Amino acid sequence: MQVSLVVERICATVFYKTYAFWNCTTTIAVIALCWIWVILLGTEMVTLTGSVVVVMFVIGILGAIIIYVILIRINYTRYHNGLAKQTLDVRHQLFENVKSLYPIVSNLIIEIVFNIHTFICVYILLYVVKPSDDIVVYEIQDSIYNIIRAIILVVYCLPFLVFTESRQKTRFLRKIDNQELNGSNLYFQQFQKHW
Repeated sequence: MQVSLVVERICATVFYKTYAFWNCTTTIAVIALCWIWVILLGTEMVTLTGSVVVVMFVIGILGAIIIYVILIRINYTRYHNGLAKQTLDVRHQLFENVKSLYPIVSNLIIEIVFNIHTFICVYILLYVVKPSDDIVVYEIQDSIYNIIRAIILVVYCLPFLVFTESRQKTRFLRKIDNQELNGSNLYFQQFQKHW
């Protein structure tokens, strides 16, 4: 469910000057609406045809890709332009927006793979399994779906492990150490050359 994440990132990008002082009620409200929608679909209070489900999948995937491309472009442009004119709060929020995009984009790619997998499974379920009314075919399709889903959910956690705060601090400190070492080496090379 990218909806709540998309809304939160849009709010962080549009209201970047005041976003640091916001509370999370908008995001919680969007998540609650998504849960209600899923519950209504799951209890069959709202029924959708197969073609509507397919169209919603395609629109959701394409919409998320387009929105994230726009958000990345806006945040990078704001972050790299006009640093001298921005206050410390604004620079910090823009830095947080850019920093948060790395795991979000990785998760978006994983989510797209998951959505394509779900799309294929729903298509098979609607147009192969359901018309045949064979319980064995349904069990085979369901078990394959659940195995692939479990693998994707494990992979889903990896971007947050890779882009952790401690790893970024460690990389930053290594970069500083390397710069100091390179500076010292350059100094001694120049010193030897002039000696």
